[in-house]
Amino acid sequence: MVLGIAVGFGFVAFSFTGLVADAWDVLIDMDLTWIAAALGCVVVAYCFRSLHMRVVSGTRRAAPVRTALVFFGLGNVLPAAPLEGFAMVRAALQRRRLEAKRIMLLLGFAQWFSVRGILALAAVDTLVAVSLGHVPPSYTSLALAGAIATLVVLTAMSWLAMRRRFAEVVALATLRIRHWRDTPQARVRRAQGAAWHAEAMDVVGGRRDRFILFVTSVAAWTFDGLCLYCALRATGADIGLDVLLLAYTLGILASMVPLLPAGIGVVETVTPLVLHAYGVPLPTAVAAVLGFRVLGTVLPALAGTLALAGLRIGQPAANAPA
Repeated sequence: MVLGIAVGFGFVAFSFTGLVADAWDVLIDMDLTWIAAALGCVVVAYCFRSLHMRVVSGTRRAAPVRTALVFFGLGNVLPAAPLEGFAMVRAALQRRRLEAKRIMLLLGFAQWFSVRGILALAAVDTLVAVSLGHVPPSYTSLALAGAIATLVVLTAMSWLAMRRRFAEVVALATLRIRHWRDTPQARVRRAQGAAWHAEAMDVVGGRRDRFILFVTSVAAWTFDGLCLYCALRATGADIGLDVLLLAYTLGILASMVPLLPAGIGVVETVTPLVLHAYGVPLPTAVAAVLGFRVLGTVLPALAGTLALAGLRIGQPAANAPA
């Protein structure tokens, strides 16, 4: 048995070594024009993320470009991602004289809209792929049901999150659990829920602002996916955009494991396998994903490191309010 396991591991290692060698050959022969286009998609994606941070913060003092690079770029690749990104941005923005409570709401809503954006993109793209017949028949019903259910849940959660009554109900339950020995009166808990709702609405703004936050989040994920599309075209392979986004969103959703920096290993496994299932040679798929990860993950992390230094220098701690 031990010998069988050893032989199996040896075969996998040998196959992986050959795959990496083939992928490397594809990688070094990539079309630089498409690589430049992929890099442009990353820049556009972070422009949308910067606009997102600008709207949700409500002030230029939050340095939206640098905040986006630190929060979505550097914070995404650190060992305790995304917690370290939260901590670094919070400390930097406190130096820029933003209130601690507003910072936490800002970061919480930024993450909330980001997750909603990728889920919405995945659901809509799944519906498109199903309508075009690009999903295997055995998975069509499951994919269709999952996409519709996702859109319904996202819509319901968005509607509930905007209701003051819902915030009061949440406060009634959570404060009762938190203070189970000395529970505040119901009217006090409802008032606390109403206060939470008012603070949250102050951050996300009106209906127009919430629409902009959602659109910028979806647009950022879309251009991130187009970066992968350009990286794949740089290898000489071509595939339908709906299938490409399907592979991209499946890889991103599979990588949303807490404390796993940038979903390392998961994206590089899931996305090439999905692309390979639609006819892309596996070495080509691996090369495209590796190029995409360098452009869309490594470079923003490096830029985020420089941006973090700028955020820390931006306002001296002594100027912060007591």
